[in-house]
Amino acid sequence: MTTRFRALTTLLAGALLLAGCATEAGFRKGLDQLIGQPKDQLVVRYGPPIYEGTTEDGRRYAQFNLSWVETGGGYVNSIPRTETVRGTYRDDDGDKHRYKETRTVYDQQYVPPYAIDRRCLTTFYFNRAGRVANYAYAGEGCVAVAPD
Repeated sequence: MTTRFRALTTLLAGALLLAGCATEAGFRKGLDQLIGQPKDQLVVRYGPPIYEGTTEDGRRYAQFNLSWVETGGGYVNSIPRTETVRGTYRDDDGDKHRYKETRTVYDQQYVPPYAIDRRCLTTFYFNRAGRVANYAYAGEGCVAVAPD
């Protein structure tokens, strides 16, 4: 395996681990907790909306940009590798013997830093009382990420 291929494999494995922690279900669970909250609570939590409007049926809504940047890398991994060594040696009597040794060695592998933009546009719809009635979202960044 080439060093470049190993680095790419490690980077992808790290992304998969992160993806295991980042779930859309967790994101929905967080949004579900906002049902019934006033718009002011959304502003406190997410900042000002990027757009506000009214639907054709007269419901008010506000859109928030919940995008974020995934960062990682900038460290060295130790990757275990099994190697087999074969050889010969002579004992004290001068007799020749063969040996076979299996051992684990560790290759040091640098994972370069990376930053990936994760986009998420979330729209909250309000009832007549000005409280969140439901929501919609779009984007690959609409996931709940476990805290570090």
